[in-house]
Amino acid sequence: MATYRRNFSARTDGSLSPISGITSDRNSGSYGGDDFAFRNYQSRLPEVYSGHPNRVERYNQYEAMDMDSEINACLDIIAEFSTQTNEENGTAFDIEFADDPTDNEISIIKKQLQQWVKLNQFDQRAFKLFRNTIKYGDQVFIRDPETFEMY
Repeated sequence: MATYRRNFSARTDGSLSPISGITSDRNSGSYGGDDFAFRNYQSRLPEVYSGHPNRVERYNQYEAMDMDSEINACLDIIAEFSTQTNEENGTAFDIEFADDPTDNEISIIKKQLQQWVKLNQFDQRAFKLFRNTIKYGDQVFIRDPETFEMY
């Protein structure tokens, strides 16, 4: 009975890592390919976590697509309708409860949500954040560890 151990060799030098940016298998002479992370990790999950190696290239492509007037208008319309102010709490967020909340719980959560929105200036940033999220597919937040304000 043959074992897989003699045919399997794990790559430990990071040459096939999606984080390193090197996508070639130096020993086999093959360059590129969609399955470099799969060959190295035996799973596609690390590739999903680290993101695609050509992220900046895709961002530039999305910027070029946004120059089209129809795509620009569509992104604006979607973002506008998705970030309208909720009349109940004065923010762009809806609060849903699993059980029936008490009046005290509602007032506390409403006050905390309004403070959080004010601290992070979501009333001014919500449209642009949402539009960029649907445009690029992600949004990166950096927060000051002392004041908890977003940059």
